[in-house]
Amino acid sequence: MTRPDVVILDLDRTICAFPATTRIYKRLFLAPPASPQYLAWGALMLLLMHGLWFHPPAVRLQRRIVMSLLARVPAERLDACVHEVAMEVIEDWQRGLGRRIASLMASAEATYLLSHCPQPLGEEVASALGLSGAHTVAVADYLGGAPGDIYDKGATLEFLRTRHPGATFHVFADDLVDLPILRRAEVGTLVNGSWWSRRVCRIFFPRIRIWS
Repeated sequence: MTRPDVVILDLDRTICAFPATTRIYKRLFLAPPASPQYLAWGALMLLLMHGLWFHPPAVRLQRRIVMSLLARVPAERLDACVHEVAMEVIEDWQRGLGRRIASLMASAEATYLLSHCPQPLGEEVASALGLSGAHTVAVADYLGGAPGDIYDKGATLEFLRTRHPGATFHVFADDLVDLPILRRAEVGTLVNGSWWSRRVCRIFFPRIRIWS
């Protein structure tokens, strides 16, 4: 009996080849005229995004800061920016990864978004692509005491296994932070990974496929 397939997709640098969450942040906070306060936050974001992107605690801190700042943006302005970036994500998907895995998704039992992107972005993209569900991060002021935290992708993957027992899981993600779910998947694929991510996978985790 053939095992059903379940597809798991990250968003930033996977569904689209660019960092969509970073794009939202830059447009809302760093586009001229940016206040000194947001420029200071921006400098920290650059360090966390580009200097410590492979370190899970740093990535979770970066997401808490980003979501807390987004929570302070007027809803209409945030929604407009998210929609604009979502359209760019979908366009990139259609000419990139979406075309490459179209047949896999067509035959899959389910396809889920598993991303630490902002919830409004993830939900709009998941809806447009007809995905089975989206696991994302709520926009909330975590720095100001909002309850909750950045969810663990590995735990969520195991939860999805209980909903699809016996399925072959295909995980597509872009960097070393996602190694736990790439390694747990029956088929893990590194998409648009940095040169360092690709090198680490080739040397230590050759079972993970590498796509550029």
